[in-house]
Amino acid sequence: MIMQGKASGFRLEGVTVRFGTTAALQDVDLTIEAGEAVALVGPSGAGKSTLLRLLNGMVRPDEGVVHVNGDTLGNLSRRALRDVRAAIGFVHQDLSLVPNLRVVQNVMAGRLGQQGLFASARSMLLPSKTATARAYEILERVGIAEKLYERTDTLSGGQQQRVALARALFQRPVALLADEPVSSVDPARARDTVELLTRVSREEGLTLVMSIHNLELARSCFPRLVGLRGGRVVFDARADGVGDDEFHALYDLDEAEMLADGA
Repeated sequence: MIMQGKASGFRLEGVTVRFGTTAALQDVDLTIEAGEAVALVGPSGAGKSTLLRLLNGMVRPDEGVVHVNGDTLGNLSRRALRDVRAAIGFVHQDLSLVPNLRVVQNVMAGRLGQQGLFASARSMLLPSKTATARAYEILERVGIAEKLYERTDTLSGGQQQRVALARALFQRPVALLADEPVSSVDPARARDTVELLTRVSREEGLTLVMSIHNLELARSCFPRLVGLRGGRVVFDARADGVGDDEFHALYDLDEAEMLADGA
């Protein structure tokens, strides 16, 4: 089972996921060791988001097996699966923050999956001094401690990204999953956020898996890249071993794909 303070590894064996008649992932084999930092790259619709959601049990495979830290997710009880999900931080593309709540309340929402309904409501409305101090410490680490009591909807996009990361760290995760977390910010802010995610994960000894469109960021910030296209793994290699030709082949549409996309 996943243990707090110990990084989590992932393994997919022959995984296929279908939504209706569409295969989002097809016969995927992938191993991510505990403590690794891996970027998922590929065009829209390649299956990156589906793969991330497989890793924390939000999506179940139609075929194949998903292992997290040695546990087969399909064999776990509902409670055990909830515990696995609670131990894996997830930074969503839309950040999933509550805009009219204060920053401290959004950060503390990171522990909701580990508490009952009453305890969760109480921690949000009447946070303890200990919990508040921990939230401040994490916000200080991501560079926005002074925003602790501000409404989240008054922050810039980059600051909201840091709140989302702080919320994920507040749950004391063993792994971080990030789904296109920098798609809506300028290049400078994007690099700053990706470097923050990779640095914090490295310092905390966390496994990090991020989907990202920016190829240069992926190549410069991650030691390992997994290229996806059409739901299949096209390459899985060290970043310095992936050339421009492979990137172009990953993103260039062929004639059939252009027709399908209406191009």
